[in-house]
Amino acid sequence: MWKKAGEGLSDRLVEGTVKFRRGSVMVWGCMFLDGPGYACKIDGRLDGKLHVKIMEDLKASMDYYGKTPQDVVFQQDNDPKHTHKKAKIWFQDSDLEVMKGQHNLQTSTLLSVGNIRCRIKEQDYRDQ
Repeated sequence: MWKKAGEGLSDRLVEGTVKFRRGSVMVWGCMFLDGPGYACKIDGRLDGKLHVKIMEDLKASMDYYGKTPQDVVFQQDNDPKHTHKKAKIWFQDSDLEVMKGQHNLQTSTLLSVGNIRCRIKEQDYRDQ
């Protein structure tokens, strides 16, 4: 919509939005080729201890889809909660492979979603 010169704001020019009263909602989730994993709503601050607790939900998602640690490559950035001592110990004990190296997590995630979508289409094509 274009505003005419000298025209004030009107309903025609303003589109309403709905906002949460308390701010934002933080959610952690994972995805597999077989589908989405469990999601965790995070209340408050996410720290290393809570990150480790959330990783247990990852294990539950893996169990749901019948995945072993050898079937999964875990992807995360170098945020302090991910490199927390307890998190490092948890990953070593879980035998999960953590993707190494510097990478753009947002781009990698989008590529992962695209890869999963392509694999699902291939699987659907083979099943026909």
